[in-house]
Amino acid sequence: MKVMLFLKKLIKYSIALIFHYSGLNFYILKRTNRFYIFMFHKISEELDLLHMSISSEQIKHIVSWGNRYGDIVNLNEFNHKDRKSTKFCITFDDGYKNNLKFVEYCPGIKATIFLATSYIGTGKYFWADKLQSLVLSSKDMRLDLGKFDLGYFELASTEDKKKAILELDVSIKRLHPILIEKVIREVNSQLNFNSLDTEIFLSWDDVKYLNENGIDIGSHTHNHVITNKVTRAELEKELQVSNAQIYKCTNQNPLYFAYPNGTINDICDSYPEILSEFGYKAAVTTIEGCNDSVEDKYLLKRLNMTPNRITTPFGNESIAMFTTLLTNPFGIH
Repeated sequence: MKVMLFLKKLIKYSIALIFHYSGLNFYILKRTNRFYIFMFHKISEELDLLHMSISSEQIKHIVSWGNRYGDIVNLNEFNHKDRKSTKFCITFDDGYKNNLKFVEYCPGIKATIFLATSYIGTGKYFWADKLQSLVLSSKDMRLDLGKFDLGYFELASTEDKKKAILELDVSIKRLHPILIEKVIREVNSQLNFNSLDTEIFLSWDDVKYLNENGIDIGSHTHNHVITNKVTRAELEKELQVSNAQIYKCTNQNPLYFAYPNGTINDICDSYPEILSEFGYKAAVTTIEGCNDSVEDKYLLKRLNMTPNRITTPFGNESIAMFTTLLTNPFGIH
């Protein structure tokens, strides 16, 4: 399996080299002047099975390449629809404390951080982070979540644990927030989790510092709820609380929103009416792609910038992989 994955990536890398060094990627970027929104979560060098982390060196490379092939702008400039150049927006979801590294490693570069505000300034863990820590650190051999119809998982080996984490991440996020809390409490009870010492989310002082250093602050709901898994009243309450807390910290109402999880199947049908009512100018999804023309400002596409998308089979960063990800001539993501 590992050999097959390596060969597959080697083929993709070989194609990327041809597209990049033939000048095809450069030609497409200059001819189309597309709008790209990059999605990040964490800046970290640690193991992350959920693929939410990118290293400090990798994000510096991405910013450098973005400046080479276009203009890095904020979402407000992005929405001006100026087609004179390729434009890139940098966004972070959730509000992890290691996002502070961005202004250190990429000073003066514009970005937007979407906060799940119930986690800011607390010692809370996002359930997916806690799940990963629980399972990886557990000495138990099994996990039984049958009473939630989530199955039974062997945890005897590292590979078993990785499989359990990835499968549970997909299934748990589809549940109502109240049920998610019950599931994680059950996992915690079975695997005897010891809380980590460090806070993993930003404090409100951190948010203020980022905002004062050119980082826009957007909303990601209060409790990171998937919008079509809650009632309209629950969603409106989420947005109301989130907006109020962001305003209290920054003295600005958030103008941009990021859907938690953010696939087309996660977005409630009444999203245009609700988001407009709360004063958002636009919203970003996790739907993959660029934005050639913004037909729906509340369904902006993004590219999830995970390390494997910009690195070679040998682990080093590659500008050829980056430009081929952008142009994607034959859909080889």
